[in-house]
Amino acid sequence: MAKQATSGPTPTLVTRPVTRSRRLESLLGRDWKVALPFVLPMVVIMAGLILWPFINAILLSFTQRTINRTERFVGLRNYELLFSDADFLSALANTFSFTFYSVTAKLIVGLSIALLLNSRIPFRNILTGLMLLPWIVPEVVTAMAWRSIYDPIFGGLNPILQGLGLIDRKIAWLAEPQLAMPSVIAVNIWKGIPFFTMLLLAGLKAIDQEQYEAAEVDGASRFQRFRHITLPGLRYVIAVTVLLSTISTFNTFGLVYLMTGGGPGGATRLYSILAYEKAIIGLRFGPGAAVALSMAPLLALFILILARFMRRDENAERSDENNSIVDRAFAAFGRWMGVVFNVVMLPIEWLFGAFDALGTQIARLLKAGRPAESRSLPLMNRRQRERNNVIVTLLLLVPFLAFVLFPFYWVFITAFKTNLQIQQFQSIYWPAPWTIEQFTTLINGTPYLTWFRNTVIVATATTVLSVFLAALAGYALARLKFLGAVRGPPRCWSRTCCRDPLLFIPLYRTLTSLGFDRFLWRLDFYLSDVLDAVCNLGDAWLLPLDSGGFGRRSHDRWRNPAWRVLARDAATGGTGAAFRDAVRFHQCLEGVSVRLCLHY
Repeated sequence: MAKQATSGPTPTLVTRPVTRSRRLESLLGRDWKVALPFVLPMVVIMAGLILWPFINAILLSFTQRTINRTERFVGLRNYELLFSDADFLSALANTFSFTFYSVTAKLIVGLSIALLLNSRIPFRNILTGLMLLPWIVPEVVTAMAWRSIYDPIFGGLNPILQGLGLIDRKIAWLAEPQLAMPSVIAVNIWKGIPFFTMLLLAGLKAIDQEQYEAAEVDGASRFQRFRHITLPGLRYVIAVTVLLSTISTFNTFGLVYLMTGGGPGGATRLYSILAYEKAIIGLRFGPGAAVALSMAPLLALFILILARFMRRDENAERSDENNSIVDRAFAAFGRWMGVVFNVVMLPIEWLFGAFDALGTQIARLLKAGRPAESRSLPLMNRRQRERNNVIVTLLLLVPFLAFVLFPFYWVFITAFKTNLQIQQFQSIYWPAPWTIEQFTTLINGTPYLTWFRNTVIVATATTVLSVFLAALAGYALARLKFLGAVRGPPRCWSRTCCRDPLLFIPLYRTLTSLGFDRFLWRLDFYLSDVLDAVCNLGDAWLLPLDSGGFGRRSHDRWRNPAWRVLARDAATGGTGAAFRDAVRFHQCLEGVSVRLCLHY
């Protein structure tokens, strides 16, 4: 007998009405309510000091100032006039030349120093610290120190070169058009050595030493190990370092302006200096903004390449079929650069091979003169070879140390000379006698203490504000899920793209219209440096989350309050940002010093 199925009431699906809160969560992200107070200060600062000045600069570039001090819309006229302006074309050529030679030299010098410091030498930590000293010097001090060294009458460079027989007359290094640009490039190289040395040295330490040992066993020469192990191991570090340095060097303003003012005869006028001259000095804000914005597409290209290298792990996981056109273009460009690199390195490898062959022949001749029973033994034992390597490495470091430390020595001894000693040019490289006259005059004859107090106030306030806002924003970017919390370095898309030449014209115009130029406290409103710390700490907070170093238990906001997770992350994962924040005070002092010098 078949069992009859009992029919019952059909269950109905209960649909909950979509509330406004759920719609906002689906649109803005799960943690948008928690993230809002964390990221709101950064968003406000970015909008006020990055987005609005950038938009304002674009609008200004479409206007010209009339005789009635009003802005008249002229469309693209300012951009059309640029490419027929001899000053702009000359400034553009100077900028490209300055950037290319500076970055190339900094890469070669920085890589050479990093390779020497990575070897086994005594006092390696002390020598590394000495090589990083130019980084702590404010830009205005760097410019003034090198101007004193380059001085044709009282400077310290000409006597050295005359003593070595390299020159037969005193040279005005910053006053001769043919020498002004190389002289400024040399100072930029001096200032940029620590950046390249530190990053490349860190990259060298990350290369597995077993690769070198295996290559040495296989008979590879030193140059072959450098070409096939060191350079491939540093390729991403070199790419990111060169791109960051290119962006920074391309937008250089303060160093060159303080040393030469763009002269002589425009020989060192960069595009940033031309924008400053047109907008700030000539009050032609429209043409000045057009000069600054004319390089924005090129900077955007640099940023695109930089971002692509900094997310290389994500791209490496993609298959060739899923690569975009941009990725394929970058891959083709990389292959082309590889061919060029091999063509350039081939004759260098032949040259080093010839030196190795010559050394082998010399060793054979030396062994031939030894007794027969000792000819099979090496010329030097292992300890002797290591000692000779240390001596050669230290000798190779001497010229780099002299280049880095001489400005410090020159400033130090000059500070303890009297004005009469300096004017009479006696005892050039040693005070005779030692005196504190310069310090007494500075403290008693100038309002130095007031300047120092104002600088400390501004630097301290900016540093505290930067660290506080960076901690809030960094925590939200790394820990919370909300619209806009993109994995990756946010500074590449904000502060790095909008450099000073793009910002100082609209900021100056806005602040002067508000009347802040009549107060020393106007320096407090130049807070674009805050974005550097915010974005740098945002990068560092992303590192521990991406590497899996912290579990999801840290997101339990009931048992782990935000401040506790924040402090833990800062101590554990923010090593790179902690170092950057340690020099925030110095960076603020540098920026304030430059702006004080330009104003007064």
